[in-house]
Amino acid sequence: MLTMSRFTERIFFFSFIVFGALNFIRVSPNGLISLAFVLLVLGICILALDALMHRSVLQMPERWAVCYIFGPWLMLFGALSVSLAWSSAPTITGMSILFEYRPLLLIPVITGCLLLIHRSPEHVLRWMWISGTIGLAVVYVHRLVPFEGILYPIRPRGSHIIGGMILSLYVALSLWLSLCQPLRSRAAWVSIACALAASVYVVVLDSGRTGYLQIASVWIVYLFFVLPPNRRWMALIGVVLALLTVFTVFELPRQRVGLALHEAQMFFAGEFEPTSVGLRLQWLLIPIQSLFDGYWFGVGAGDYQSAIDHALQVRPQLFPTDNLHSEFANMTLMLGIPGLLLYVGLFITPLAVCYRARDRISLSAHCLMAMVMSTLFVSSLFNSALKDFGEKNILMVMVPLAMFLVLSELRSTAGAQHRERSSAVGHS
Repeated sequence: MLTMSRFTERIFFFSFIVFGALNFIRVSPNGLISLAFVLLVLGICILALDALMHRSVLQMPERWAVCYIFGPWLMLFGALSVSLAWSSAPTITGMSILFEYRPLLLIPVITGCLLLIHRSPEHVLRWMWISGTIGLAVVYVHRLVPFEGILYPIRPRGSHIIGGMILSLYVALSLWLSLCQPLRSRAAWVSIACALAASVYVVVLDSGRTGYLQIASVWIVYLFFVLPPNRRWMALIGVVLALLTVFTVFELPRQRVGLALHEAQMFFAGEFEPTSVGLRLQWLLIPIQSLFDGYWFGVGAGDYQSAIDHALQVRPQLFPTDNLHSEFANMTLMLGIPGLLLYVGLFITPLAVCYRARDRISLSAHCLMAMVMSTLFVSSLFNSALKDFGEKNILMVMVPLAMFLVLSELRSTAGAQHRERSSAVGHS
């Protein structure tokens, strides 16, 4: 019999799967993804209301881990909200910034909803892997067949920045899946082959330089976990040599990396030019200058744009922007040193939880969390990962799933320990 609780769980599960699949497959227009997001929020509200009525939220074990993992996200969103009090801009301006940073609130909320449904994290992750495999096939086909005429509506969408993020997370999914299979089994080799295919696409065929670093970070983390300690340094050398070989043999990545180095050299030589790397380095001066001006706690979310405009007046050689293209820079400008520390905490706390509970969670779960967070970290250095539309959507899928996997395993081991203690007391 289908109860109301089961019905609300199915609504949320369906909306989450659809939202995640549309982002991984990459052929959906932004309007359809936005509609799927609205359905996801509706599913969250329905499930949350049912959970509150049945007090399911209060039954989550391992609250210390939940607090550590969710804490920096919720504190950062709360700090942005409170910062509106010292912002001079109209409230509506600050609210628009808060809406852009909705992943800070929704990632913990989505993770909590996943913990409430009766689905295993492995089941949900496999759905995302299937969607990512379809997306990988689509981008390869796009290289061979022009998506024109009747095929134009189903062309791959998203910039190389978004594409690099999606495929890097797909590589992380594939490598996680290989760890879940028997060693040297056909399924494990298929998963690794898919990870290699996605990596080759990003490094050889795509032009996103952030993607190069994201792919490298995912493989380094993976090899760090699967290799014995005395061989981990070889993993780093191996990844570096593989990238150097690619840059030597293939012209596109060699040109892109060479251009990046040239643009950086121009900036440090005092030439302020509107190049991709040059602009990012220029805009890093804005939050640094705000700290020198005494904004230790930031200018506030509402004054984000006005602070940038003021910096452009003080330094007329800088080029205008409404996005600093670095999440670390964004947080430093809006919230100062505390915001920067809280944002760093997003990466440290989940990995600290995994390390503290390393005897209670699987190597594959720990590895997936590290790979996902490394991808987000690299993206945050050079892009506004949470502020930008495309990246935030895929992050609202994969970060909650990594958290869901870790917390589910902690919950399972906590339940087993409780049953053991109860059995021991009964026998005594």
